Amino acid sequence: MEVARIVWKLKRATVPAGARGARALRDVEYNTVQTFLKSARGEGVFETLHGKGRSLVYSPRARPHSIIRETVSDFVGRLFDGDTAPLLEHLIQDKSLNEAISHAARAHRKT
Repeated sequence: MEVARIVWKLKRATVPAGARGARALRDVEYNTVQTFLKSARGEGVFETLHGKGRSLVYSPRARPHSIIRETVSDFVGRLFDGDTAPLLEHLIQDKSLNEAISHAARAHRKT
């Protein structure tokens, strides 16, 4: 997801630009970034334009919110068999996450 956030932030990115941005966050291989971007393009997350030479420029087709929603739904489905209660219990029991959840809930109520 780090690579996706980089492309959303830049609005357009090549594989080398995505790899540079991802490496600033953690150790990641160029080929991993390339594979992620190709896969995400196939899923409709990004579209491609032709850049210089044979390079492709990736740009967002889907909004981050929709991708996050789908990813969380997939995660809950796979790990918790679709039941969100165990996930919420875990988040509430984790003190550092509990503070973040409380803060997010207060911010959400203000909107």
